Amino acid sequence: MIPLSQPRPTAINIFAAAFFTAALVPFLDGISDLALTETRLQVEYPYFPWDRDRVIIWLSSWLTIALIPLAMVWLLAAPFARWLVSAMTLLKAPGALASAAVLIEGNGEAERLISFAFAVLGVVMLFLPASQQWFARPKEIDPAVFE
Repeated sequence: MIPLSQPRPTAINIFAAAFFTAALVPFLDGISDLALTETRLQVEYPYFPWDRDRVIIWLSSWLTIALIPLAMVWLLAAPFARWLVSAMTLLKAPGALASAAVLIEGNGEAERLISFAFAVLGVVMLFLPASQQWFARPKEIDPAVFE
């Protein structure tokens, strides 16, 4: 683990803020109107009995899943996390494009599109030269970890 006192490159800090925002936007959107989120989930997954508690767990789990690769990049400088984040963002693309098409028609939600834009910003930050140096840095062992 890289000590928190060690400064991160600006590109890594921007990635962390952007990817956190990309994860937080759908969470806040869903948690702000649990009844609507429950209805959406019942339409998408009708075979599962949704209730308020399960919706909160669903939203929280997606937030947590998004925060894992963020921690891998920011705390561990794990190079494969860059590709994991890229894949996660690529998986969001169809939903974001569908949201954009519906938004152009005048109805729909902008949260998927906003979340996708922040995720793309985060991915771009991971492939800048400063980020390349962050991932290529030698992995030193901190003796304080073992004390």
